[in-house]
Amino acid sequence: MEILIALISLAASVLSIILFFKLWKACDDIKSINSKFKKDTTAFSYLLAGDLDKGIEALKIEYVEKLIAQYYLPNGIKNVMDKYLPTFKRLGVDLPEHLTDEQKLQEHVKSLIGEI
Repeated sequence: MEILIALISLAASVLSIILFFKLWKACDDIKSINSKFKKDTTAFSYLLAGDLDKGIEALKIEYVEKLIAQYYLPNGIKNVMDKYLPTFKRLGVDLPEHLTDEQKLQEHVKSLIGEI
């Protein structure tokens, strides 16, 4: 009986240690998600403050980074373009053709890095 209680308490100790590290990892994930969110608000902050040049440049960089992140996902490029292109149009920003058309973007990427 004493051995059974010792084994149960040992198992509970091991499981609590595992739970501790899982929670720690989850907290690290929250920090990375939060840092990505704050990064995306940079362009909006510049635009809201009235610094259109910096805001547009930050928005372009944010747009290209999202395109890169979504490049291999199904409908990823289309979703990013649908989200950002109306904003660029409202701001009166002319983008290169490969940043406004999904096919042109894929051709441009292939010309830069070759066929993958």
